[in-house]
Amino acid sequence: MATSSLFEGPSRPQITVSGGAVCTVAGPTVTCLWTTLPAAATGTASIAVPWRSAIGKVCDTVTVSAGTIDPSATNNTSSACIGKK
Repeated sequence: MATSSLFEGPSRPQITVSGGAVCTVAGPTVTCLWTTLPAAATGTASIAVPWRSAIGKVCDTVTVSAGTIDPSATNNTSSACIGKK
């Protein structure tokens, strides 16, 4: 499962996924769930949101979790910021 809280606004985000994920939007949170993703496989979720001119820089944090034990839980969260030029 991957969860992102980037989206806030009246328009719905455009979501593209691979690997058979299903994504839902609840308030500012987009959650994508892969019911089956074999070990060492990858799944991708791309979320496009409208840019609001009042915002100069937007940061997002994504967290990934699994129903099985992860031997390397330190790499399950990633953050990125983008700014308007």
